[in-house]
Amino acid sequence: MDASIDRRNQNTPAYKARELIRTLAESLDTPYHGSSFMTKSVYDTAWVAMVTKPSMAADGDRRRRWLFPECFQFVLESQGPDGGFGTGPSEVDGILNTMAALLALCKYQDSLVTDGIPGLDDVAGRITRGKEFLDHALQCWDVQSAMHVGFEVLVPSLLDLLRYEGLDFHFPGRAALMALNKRKALTPLLEADPTQLHSDDLDSKHLSRLCDFLAANLQNGRGVVGFAPNVLADADDTAKTILCLHLLGRDAECDQMIEAFEEEGHFKTYDLESNESLSANCNVLLAILSSKSPASYLPQIIKALAFNLEPQYCMMLLAQALVGALKFWGSNPDDVVGPSLNTLVGDRIPLVTLQIIVRTLSAQDGSGSWKESPEITAYALLTLEKLCDLPWCAPAGLDIHIREAISRGTRFLEQAVISPAVIWVEKVTYGSSILSEAYCLAALHYNVRLNPWDDKVRALLQGTFPSGENLNGFTSFFSRLPIFSNEPQWRLRASIVEGYLFAPGLRRALDNLDIFQYKEPEAEGGNNGKDYLEYIPLTWTTCNNAASFGISSEILYDMLVISALNFQIDKYLEGITEDECLLSDGGVGFESIRSVIQTLFQDTQLPKGSSMGGAPVPQLEPLLREMTDTLSRFIAVVSEHPHVSQASPHARRRLLRQLSLFLQAHVTHGEDSAHMRGQSIQDDGEWMPFKGAQDRGSSYYDWVRTTSADHTSCPYSFDLFTCLISQPWDVSGSQPEDCFSSTSQARYLASDVRQHLATLCRQYNDYGSVKRDHAEGNLNSIDFPEFHRRQVHYNIREEERKTQNSFYPMRQKNGHRNPALVDGVEQRRAELMEIASYERECLDLGLQRLKGLISGQTERALHVFVNVTDLYGQIYAVRDINT
Repeated sequence: MDASIDRRNQNTPAYKARELIRTLAESLDTPYHGSSFMTKSVYDTAWVAMVTKPSMAADGDRRRRWLFPECFQFVLESQGPDGGFGTGPSEVDGILNTMAALLALCKYQDSLVTDGIPGLDDVAGRITRGKEFLDHALQCWDVQSAMHVGFEVLVPSLLDLLRYEGLDFHFPGRAALMALNKRKALTPLLEADPTQLHSDDLDSKHLSRLCDFLAANLQNGRGVVGFAPNVLADADDTAKTILCLHLLGRDAECDQMIEAFEEEGHFKTYDLESNESLSANCNVLLAILSSKSPASYLPQIIKALAFNLEPQYCMMLLAQALVGALKFWGSNPDDVVGPSLNTLVGDRIPLVTLQIIVRTLSAQDGSGSWKESPEITAYALLTLEKLCDLPWCAPAGLDIHIREAISRGTRFLEQAVISPAVIWVEKVTYGSSILSEAYCLAALHYNVRLNPWDDKVRALLQGTFPSGENLNGFTSFFSRLPIFSNEPQWRLRASIVEGYLFAPGLRRALDNLDIFQYKEPEAEGGNNGKDYLEYIPLTWTTCNNAASFGISSEILYDMLVISALNFQIDKYLEGITEDECLLSDGGVGFESIRSVIQTLFQDTQLPKGSSMGGAPVPQLEPLLREMTDTLSRFIAVVSEHPHVSQASPHARRRLLRQLSLFLQAHVTHGEDSAHMRGQSIQDDGEWMPFKGAQDRGSSYYDWVRTTSADHTSCPYSFDLFTCLISQPWDVSGSQPEDCFSSTSQARYLASDVRQHLATLCRQYNDYGSVKRDHAEGNLNSIDFPEFHRRQVHYNIREEERKTQNSFYPMRQKNGHRNPALVDGVEQRRAELMEIASYERECLDLGLQRLKGLISGQTERALHVFVNVTDLYGQIYAVRDINT
């Protein structure tokens, strides 16, 4: 195309791309080399504002003149009504900006002469308001989650400077901050500003000059580069430089980059970094995959793949890296890529790319944009454009939805006024006009093309993806449950596919643990009794995605394993407690089992091996010995989990106590069921009311909140989940012991939520399993005398009928019970569901009261756990998955 013709329309992406490259090339003639395109920063401006110069006054006195009064004025104007200065999108922004601004104000207040600065009457008031803001921000700061460059050096230094000015601050995260500070030398660090050159029709003269500049800097830095010439080298900028040169036909070696930044398990961004960087590992992988012989870097490819501020930017990079790795893997034979990469690709890439698609699509708003930001919208479009033709998109029903999202996002971008998004992380967060424009142009210029995927890649669908019949069946079933009444059909379907992709890893984990040395009985349909292994991944992925992705894949995977083990231990102990030998000699056998469990939890610390307590009857010794070994392995999985080992001593003791109660509850439940089987049967074939509770002087209320609730596994699983989502315990005691212990009220409410949730789960379970429990002689809620005293017709209150998560399978359309079903068993089931509705009201109230006492992340994670437990209850009420 003739360039002069194209210039007639200066709104085309091609013309704008050429202008962008010309601007960059011309910036090489300035000292800034493009860095002047960054947005303003209160932090940096405050430091410039404090620069003074000695001068001689007319009376001969030596004075210091403030050289940049306009910078000081900018700092003053940045103070907000809350007292903070330049508060940005992250906690660290508000903290660092305010600290530097306060220091400038203190210097001004202490200065005897303020030549060049206008007089201020309210300096003290400004300082007071700024101090109050900073004190509150530091009190709420989660130091462990901070990712800004050098914050662990800058904040302690500013704390010292402010203390010298009379402003002292104490906050919960100070000990953790100083621990990070000790790890790092006082070296100025800068992070990358990666950018892309992306078009087939660009100004070759200016493009060539930019290539020469990049190549020269790479050579001068001996194979590595930083943010600018003579600045500390980092992996992000080095990898982006190499990738740009490769894409533009220039040679650039990866060896020096690998030598400088490769660590044992990942690629570091720079020396002594505080947090590993996903973007750095993605950029290194992209650079390697773009080289002439990526197969020679196979160990590094595996390392970058296995390592797992604006999350959409990271997802864009990850999508590009994973698709590149998938193409490399698919186009090379197995003897080239090796078994490690085969396993990594098969296990991770379909799952992770599907997760990226679902999260990206879920974040699009009604205008077609992402966060109303052109730049972030560009990241999302580039992500979807890279992934839309993956061979698993169409079977999951995502291909059409992706194209619709791209179309809506493109329309938004075409009409938007491009301005930089403040999302780039350095000392503080900043924006870059040139980066923003580059990514927007790249997104508009990108054409979605169908890749001819190799048969090897398409074969990844075999054995992992659900059949169309199963996918449609599960989607239809889950969509009818109240908990998913507002869930979009496309995401529910994709979440079910995601669950299937987790399933192979779950089965391997259970096989590797090999805790239960028995074969599960063959069930109807030949599924070997493992329906629960099909349900478990689906329950967690659907609830996690519906709850704004409240937990990470790592935590989700851990909970899949625990959930499966809970089903297995339930089946295992049910078989143990049904042994007729346990009832001999007045029930000594059950006491022997209790003694074994108690021995395994001596001192409520860690399992103590496999010694047996009590004096069991001789014929039980082999059974108890095998049971001791099995339970020791099961307990070790929980107690030796890394997150449990890093939890506070009290949190670990609480978890192990609940785990002990869980196992003991199975023994008690088994003993109660055995006694119930010994009772006479009524004329109608139903069991007589259970007498055991009355004999012990207790009631259904007591049972369902203790033995029965503990038997569900919910209480101990809740405490384990708390360890997984909490920060590692700080031995200095400067932080709460877990994510629910910020206040006594939060801790109390969390425990109350746990108890109501466990009770509700038991009642839903019993509602759905009455037939099975009576056939097998298991104690059920409706067997208690309270459910046998009277016959009552139940109406559903209007407000309950409107409750989204209430679930009444026996309700007619008008909200009333069917009178034909209120006799006998069905009447007792109806009464049980009414009691469950009260437990739900208590649960909802506890969650509402807890909401303002925990962090947003903890709230989202808790939402996932509660919904999964609730979902099992709703499934039990319709379909018993224990069989």
